[in-house]
Amino acid sequence: MISLASSLHAIHTACGIFLFFGAFFSNGRFFYGIMELSKKTFQGGIAMCVIYMMSEETKAIKDHGRLILYRRDEKVASQPIRHISGVVVTKQAHITMPLVYALLEEGIPISYMDFRGRVLGVLGGERISLEHLFRQKEVMERPKEQIRLVREIVCRKIGSQRRLLKEYSYRERELQAMAAIGRLAACAHKAKYLMDLEVLRGMEGAASRVYFSAFPCLLDEKIWHWEGRAQHPAHDAVNALLNYGYAFLEKEVRLALAGSGLDARLGFFHANNGRKDSLVYDMMEPYRHDVLDRLVLNLLRGGSFTPDDFSVTGEECRLSPAAKKIWAAHYENYMEKPMARYDGLSPREMIRREIETFGTRVLRKKGDGDV
Repeated sequence: MISLASSLHAIHTACGIFLFFGAFFSNGRFFYGIMELSKKTFQGGIAMCVIYMMSEETKAIKDHGRLILYRRDEKVASQPIRHISGVVVTKQAHITMPLVYALLEEGIPISYMDFRGRVLGVLGGERISLEHLFRQKEVMERPKEQIRLVREIVCRKIGSQRRLLKEYSYRERELQAMAAIGRLAACAHKAKYLMDLEVLRGMEGAASRVYFSAFPCLLDEKIWHWEGRAQHPAHDAVNALLNYGYAFLEKEVRLALAGSGLDARLGFFHANNGRKDSLVYDMMEPYRHDVLDRLVLNLLRGGSFTPDDFSVTGEECRLSPAAKKIWAAHYENYMEKPMARYDGLSPREMIRREIETFGTRVLRKKGDGDV
């Protein structure tokens, strides 16, 4: 990976502004480096943004109500704190405590990610009232309601798996894909009538095994190697990209939950064992394939990545630093692009609206109608 420039580039798009640092050229592909700030959603007519601090020698400070971004001691961006909807930080970057306090005072969540892209924790965001907490717990622990919610999640997830196999399978692997689609249809039909929580969870696992067993049908086997789904550690480039992407999706869902009034610790599908935020992983399920896998497949097919963008250390395959920058740029552009499949909403808007609607249903007071 060869650096060609270190100047600041601004790209104006229909959905906002992206700020990048550096430009790179690799294997005949030109792309911009790390994305530090992207103007995004609108609240009350004000363009909001998510700040990504993912590169070395990047520092953010507070100055008169603004977030000031520096790279190698050069001021590269300035944004009113009230116009920020979230901040994502990796350990390579530095954020000052006065800025942290200012973000917390505005209820702006700060997400901390590790080198794999996993969300280690989130600081700040909207506070959950005790009334909401008790109401959520009451609803989530109702057996019939819990089963209904899990069934809804499982059926929707299986539906998205079937759609991707239909839309993305290569012609020479079409028969294998169609066989998997048929098995998934059978899983979805059974799931509609299941009344046992553990059996529903088992059905979700069975459907995922069918889907990922057919995943090679969606890949150019001359370029991309796949031996099956592997989470941590990832053993190949495709799994590494999926894992990294799911971490970004986790951040997306966390931000949406922060504005929904729901407590991320109380879920209905994954076990509430106190060791992870169950509701985050519950709400990710409908979007894993329909949103994230779709983006990964588009990028792999479009030549945005090559095997040279990944490295293997021991048994783990990882994205290179440059590949992470490519991903961040494409991810933000994709998440903000209005799409017909989401009724003209962008994936980010769709996720936030659905989770906010779900929160409204869960927190509805007795007498206002069933959840």
